[in-house]
Amino acid sequence: MRQVDFLKEIFPDCQLADLDTAKINMMQDILAMRPGGKRVQRIAVRTARNYIKQFRHFIRWLNMAPGFAWKRPADLEFTSIRIQQTPEEKSAIARKPGVQTYTVEEIQVLWEHATPLKRLLLLFGLNCGYDAKMISTLQPGDVHLHQRHPHAGEIGYQSSDDESWIFRVAEPFGGPD
Repeated sequence: MRQVDFLKEIFPDCQLADLDTAKINMMQDILAMRPGGKRVQRIAVRTARNYIKQFRHFIRWLNMAPGFAWKRPADLEFTSIRIQQTPEEKSAIARKPGVQTYTVEEIQVLWEHATPLKRLLLLFGLNCGYDAKMISTLQPGDVHLHQRHPHAGEIGYQSSDDESWIFRVAEPFGGPD
């Protein structure tokens, strides 16, 4: 009911018979501009997106609901709507770290309490950048212990017999079919 009250406040009054494509698009645009509510100056981006979804759901329901003569306009297409963000909101998103990281102290605590298997998984993640899927699909033939790099001459790398290597064949984007 709170959502309905909010929509009644921000949308202009109109008769159901006057609800055409232009009015529906105008109402969606009002939501995309993120109007203010009773408690906030502007509703959040996620809130605006949810209101637009609910409004579109209502239009679809109204088209099929018995007891209403209104039908969805033939030229009405629900396309994606760009919801405006303030420069401050864009800046805050850019400042967020994309990947959760651990401090050296946190890694030390994890290492102290980890089983040998968990330590191995931790090392694969830290040293190789492997995620759970990459670790789980690692094959014995991918690991080359205590040997020279097999392509050292081709790539101009000085290698010795006390080094170890992991070679993986990269999957094409999107993974296997």
